[in-house]
Amino acid sequence: GDSGSTAISFYSGSTTRHIKVINNDISTLRPAISLNADDILIKGNVIDRWTSDGITGMSGDDIIIENNVIMNVIDNPGAHHDLIQDSTATLNRLVLRNNKGYQRTSTHPGFATVTQGYSGFDGVCNDCLIENNLAIVDHNWGLTWNSMHNSIVRNNVVYGCLSNVPTPISISGTNNIIKNNIAGNSVGADNIRINACNNEGNAYFVDPQN
Repeated sequence: GDSGSTAISFYSGSTTRHIKVINNDISTLRPAISLNADDILIKGNVIDRWTSDGITGMSGDDIIIENNVIMNVIDNPGAHHDLIQDSTATLNRLVLRNNKGYQRTSTHPGFATVTQGYSGFDGVCNDCLIENNLAIVDHNWGLTWNSMHNSIVRNNVVYGCLSNVPTPISISGTNNIIKNNIAGNSVGADNIRINACNNEGNAYFVDPQN
């Protein structure tokens, strides 16, 4: 639907559990999906034309977000845009897998702006799995978690350039495995650095901007 409010929301304190949100098309919402509960599956949704966050407010246990496409962020002055963002609370056993995020596509170029990628700035992520995600975004934060522990971050690609700084992966915390990722910065020996500002993606990808 088209609206100025959140399309789908789950809030802590409710007794709702075991929810599946599958194969929806969501447009022009701020944000599209808000998660603050346990045991939720968000799968196969297309979020196209949105502001603030595609998926936001993540907190709780056993949340799975997989096989979604989030694209075409719309400019909204004062908004803080992320493809997917956590909350200030704790996530346990989050699975973020096989999602594709595009800051913009040629389909909807109007009112385009920049967005951050997959972000965990303020909360904690324990025993989480972040794998096989794509973020084509021109921002300083491509895949970021400031407090992640006992988790795996693997096989992700972030690609973009903002003010001649390539889009990075940044993971802070303890006892994490970070391997086989592609980013604009050096993440470690088991990862690959590709600088979008120098168009290095042309040697690795077909149509790297899309």
